[in-house]
Amino acid sequence: KKILKLYFDIICKSMISCPENFTHIIEKSTDNHKHAIRLADAFPEAKFIHLLKNPYSNLVSLRRYHNKIYGKPRFEKAVKIILDSYICSVENTKKLGSRYLTIRYEDLILDTKLCMKSIANHIGVEYSDLMLMPTVEGSEWEGNSTLESQIYDTKNFNKTGWKNDISRFEIALVNKSLQEYVEMYKYDVIRKGVFDTLAFSEEEGWMNYLKNRFLYLKS
Repeated sequence: KKILKLYFDIICKSMISCPENFTHIIEKSTDNHKHAIRLADAFPEAKFIHLLKNPYSNLVSLRRYHNKIYGKPRFEKAVKIILDSYICSVENTKKLGSRYLTIRYEDLILDTKLCMKSIANHIGVEYSDLMLMPTVEGSEWEGNSTLESQIYDTKNFNKTGWKNDISRFEIALVNKSLQEYVEMYKYDVIRKGVFDTLAFSEEEGWMNYLKNRFLYLKS
């Protein structure tokens, strides 16, 4: 706990625009959901916000990212990331109750203002329209989209573009590994043919094709 407090103090002091009388610190490391229970014990007044994404869309995003970084999709790692996030959302909500707020990414995009008002109320700050745009220290931030174009305004965001990019195998993999959470969080299940798991994608390559189909069989 002392180390974490020191860490937050250093971050705040290093930010030019951080006022001396600040009341809240928001820390958005992507693995925080894995440590939420311990963080909650260390900081009794802390509140948590967990952003979930449609598993189909999320798998497409992770595949794009892995293609950029590794030159090939890494579905085993991608499925584990998505599954861990959903499991943590369920378990953390059970243990932390009202301190833990889960927001669907798609709801945030479709009605940003409503979601940001809910988030502001959850963490106990006054809502401002500045919350409708991604910023860093008050300046616009382009975000970390896996698409080539960076997005500033959620109104112009292509909400269903992933549907044109998802492969038949990816649909089958989500249905086998993650359908429980697709249904639990009220996403539409995509139904495809029984042989979609055999579909070959040139970007996979034969070695990855075999690894990915083995992943499907054991999931």
